[in-house]
Amino acid sequence: MFCFRKLFFLIGTVCLLLYPSLVITINASSMWSQTYLGSVAYDLVETSDGGFALAGELDDDVLLIKTDSSGNMEWNQTYGEAHEEYATSLVTTSDGGFALCARTDSFGAGLWDFWLIKTDAQGNMEWNQTYGGPEHDYPHTVIETSDGGFALAGFTFSFGAGEDDVWLVKTDSQGNMQWNKTYGGTDGDRAKSLVETSDGGFALAGITRSFDVDSGDFWLIKTDSHGNEDWSKTYGGDEWEDANALVETSDGGYALAGVTFPDLTEEFWLVKTDQQGNMQWNQTYGGANQDLADALVESSDGGFAIVGRSSSFDPEPHSSFDFWLIKTDASGNEKWNQTYGEPAHAIQSAIDIPHALIETSDGGFAMTGKTTSYGPQNCILLIKTDQTGVIPEFAPWLFLPLFAVSTLVAVFVYKRLTTKPDNHI
Repeated sequence: MFCFRKLFFLIGTVCLLLYPSLVITINASSMWSQTYLGSVAYDLVETSDGGFALAGELDDDVLLIKTDSSGNMEWNQTYGEAHEEYATSLVTTSDGGFALCARTDSFGAGLWDFWLIKTDAQGNMEWNQTYGGPEHDYPHTVIETSDGGFALAGFTFSFGAGEDDVWLVKTDSQGNMQWNKTYGGTDGDRAKSLVETSDGGFALAGITRSFDVDSGDFWLIKTDSHGNEDWSKTYGGDEWEDANALVETSDGGYALAGVTFPDLTEEFWLVKTDQQGNMQWNQTYGGANQDLADALVESSDGGFAIVGRSSSFDPEPHSSFDFWLIKTDASGNEKWNQTYGEPAHAIQSAIDIPHALIETSDGGFAMTGKTTSYGPQNCILLIKTDQTGVIPEFAPWLFLPLFAVSTLVAVFVYKRLTTKPDNHI
């Protein structure tokens, strides 16, 4: 006669034995990596439903990808015409849609132009606007401003005082230009990052060669709400320094991250300033080879997280780049670091380059860029980690042998418990 008690006992025992592995699998659902068809993703946001949106390029068109909380693609949209376009920055808008800042060679007044695209929550284009002159104009970043409009920053060859100048464009909620300002000297000056400051003005970070006696310095510009310059500061040494990321910190100051060349070796450089841009401290991070910081966030614990490309910690130096994520305390002292990517000896000339980083609502981190290590050759990579930058991996193929072993153990235990003692001894 079939014994249901035996069946329930076996099922319960197996589940108990498998419980640790099941917990690992469940926890790993918030720590993962995914790849998507596309050339590169330059920016990333977490959406209100717990998913993510990425902006970049696919087949010379602007690409917008929306995923769920596990990185599974829900939809994607492309925007462009006959020539080349690609998105450099992305924000979620107050109406639940998206705004993308892109470079376009198909539209506008000249060669490359700033291109601002506004979409609904499904990525359907609502309107678009271009800004530029007869020469090359390259946008890097867009923000939605407190008045419901937008601000875009990059650099321009069409306007300004020198070779190329920082260009800040302010628009209304429909993308109509309200004003624009250039900043720079007779040499090259570029903005890579932009924030709206707590006083209603703007801060821009990038590189200046006009106001540096050497080859280039970090440049921080502070303006009022109409783009009029309040002050600017440079930071650097005898070599080339380039700021790629900027945040206004919780104490009202600023933090800039980018690359510096101490002893002719590229390293991450993090600079912390007060409200007037006076340097309070700086820290470098890196190894013997190339390490370039691309993105920066101030984390919820008051420290900083920086991601960039590194070739210092790969088994085959100089032959590949990996994602490199560093977590610091509030003074820039390193707490931990993690690398993500395949070694170059396993995949020849493996290239994994991040461009964007966010702290997620669960306290972890998400970063995106391009990869030749994962998925199809040359695709977009999205990585989601826990609070310590770890991506736990649980191989699904292990479940079957684990289940078999657990079942055998359960049968053995059951037999030991149910076997009657020999009373004839």
